[in-house]
Amino acid sequence: MKVNFLITGKIRPNENSFIYVLNHFKKMFSNFEIKIFCSTWEDDEIDIKLIKDNVDYLDLQKEPNDNFILENVKERTMQQK
Repeated sequence: MKVNFLITGKIRPNENSFIYVLNHFKKMFSNFEIKIFCSTWEDDEIDIKLIKDNVDYLDLQKEPNDNFILENVKERTMQQK
């Protein structure tokens, strides 16, 4: 059986704790074929190579600023009315 994990958002508090959680998932589902998809923001403080070595797919994006978020939330809210 296959299990896919989709992990999104900022890697916090650091890459070592993130890797610890990934290894915990892998151990819990060791009887399954696991794929880990990670989508996160670019961060100069994170060792991206370490992350790449521990996930199957990595999608890096620029972190959105507050104005971008506000405009997108506002537009969606208006569309939902």
